[in-house]
Amino acid sequence: MASTIFGTNLCRETCCTCGMEFAMPADITQRRRDDHDWFYCPAGHQQHYMGETEASRLRRELAQVKRDAEANSAYLNSRLAAEKASAHGAAVRMGLAQAKLRRAMKRVGAGVCPCCNRTFKQLAAHMKCKHPEPSR
Repeated sequence: MASTIFGTNLCRETCCTCGMEFAMPADITQRRRDDHDWFYCPAGHQQHYMGETEASRLRRELAQVKRDAEANSAYLNSRLAAEKASAHGAAVRMGLAQAKLRRAMKRVGAGVCPCCNRTFKQLAAHMKCKHPEPSR
């Protein structure tokens, strides 16, 4: 409710204590709404605007969005680190299994029985005769 008197925009106010109506310049009214500072009615009663301003509400919401983004970023970073560690562990286990297989293949190629660890010239005949079940 702004009205112009003598070239100044005025806002009508009502004192919350005595009920007296008075006018304040619009720019001062807006400043008091933004900063919640005290002002006085013509009878001297102290008062201030309460409640959240649009600017403070937007600042609060922006801060919340920033906190949410940081939390999501931290969560994603920890998930990525865990997945890298898991992939590294799987690669290590695969390398160990491949090394074990290479050693076993080399030993079998040299005629060593994988079951009884004895050396034979005819390993295939030994395996067929002494170890007919598939070895693990």
